[in-house]
Amino acid sequence: MSTRTESNKNTAATLILVVGGSASGKTSVVEELQRLLSPHGGCVVFSTDSFYKTGSAATNFDVPSSTDEPLIIEVVRRAMEGQELELPVYSFESHSRVGVERRPAECHRFVILEGIFAMTAAVLEGLADYSPVTVFVDGGGYEELLRRRTARDVAERGRTPESVLEAFNTRVWPAYLEFVAPLLQRCSRVIANTRDKDSLRNTVRQFALELAPETVHPLGLDH
Repeated sequence: MSTRTESNKNTAATLILVVGGSASGKTSVVEELQRLLSPHGGCVVFSTDSFYKTGSAATNFDVPSSTDEPLIIEVVRRAMEGQELELPVYSFESHSRVGVERRPAECHRFVILEGIFAMTAAVLEGLADYSPVTVFVDGGGYEELLRRRTARDVAERGRTPESVLEAFNTRVWPAYLEFVAPLLQRCSRVIANTRDKDSLRNTVRQFALELAPETVHPLGLDH
């Protein structure tokens, strides 16, 4: 259960930034982290996918300028301070913002920002005073990321395999090499998502234990 000070300032919150290639498994890692950490002080998650500017697909989804970085910083900072939030709701079908999600003031022990743009230069600078924990999800090389991207976009975003392949070769992969892959060397933690689901789950559980060492048994670790 979340705790709150009289000033509603979330002074003890830990900020976690999770990056990795498109379809590398960032969401799976973050969902498991949130499940494990939420009972131990609260855990809130934000995705940079929510912060695309309207019409980004007409330019390029895969470069930092397609996102509203000042708004990302503002929302995360407000979450770190336990303040009320207004989150944009983005539609990948219409390539536009379609609404606003309002959340009440609430303090969480853990605040997670995930996405390919969770560690841009602007975001890192804007959140530097929180000394974030940085995580890179390694989903493998070209063929594996393309396979996962195709499966996801066809099933969830109404794309065709041909359109996914074209976008991957012309925009996604070049942008990954330029903006995301170099972050591997800068992150304090690398989580490999190149084996089976059980291996990934165990790795995430170990990481959660390091973040919340007092919760060995509740985290579901073998003992």
